[in-house]
Amino acid sequence: MWLNQNFLLPEGAESPNVTFNSLRGSGLMSFNMAANGQVTLRTDDIDLAGDLVQSLTSFLAIEDLSAEADFPAYFEELRATLTEVDEFHAVHQKLTAEMADHSNYIRNMLVQAEDARLMSDMTSMKKRYRELYDLNRDLINEYKIRSNNHNALLVRLKSVNQAIQRAGRLRVGKPKNQVIAACRDAIKSNNVNALFRIMRAGAASS
Repeated sequence: MWLNQNFLLPEGAESPNVTFNSLRGSGLMSFNMAANGQVTLRTDDIDLAGDLVQSLTSFLAIEDLSAEADFPAYFEELRATLTEVDEFHAVHQKLTAEMADHSNYIRNMLVQAEDARLMSDMTSMKKRYRELYDLNRDLINEYKIRSNNHNALLVRLKSVNQAIQRAGRLRVGKPKNQVIAACRDAIKSNNVNALFRIMRAGAASS
């Protein structure tokens, strides 16, 4: 009934084992149902899989559903994104430390320039202000780099959060909430291997 309501099936088709060509551009998509009621969905599109799981479980009024899932290409992309997150974090910390050092140096330079002015040492004062100008210019450039790095980091973190939500949508109810919570814990503890185990097999596997 669910297949007939949601897909254009050949007339007289009664088997739940069907294969479609996905118009989303993700290739073939197939359903297979075993005698024990276990359903296997095959597609390379994790978003499409999540939509179908949510639609089917809603139709069947299933409140809790666990699932095993594997999307090799998508998980490799996510692994690369997590590597980039680590790299951007390292750069962010380095730039923050350098900016703090430069800020302290500027404060010291200002004090020296003011001392030179009070002592009417114009040569030293001009020298300090030239150095201050150069330092300020460097600080502005560092801020621009830090800002660009921060924006790039936010984009990657958003992708990671979307991946967690996508993994959650492959489950329903309590298993969904457990997967999302366990994935976030894995991210906080920087346990990438646990993250992918949870996404594949659910929170119980962690």
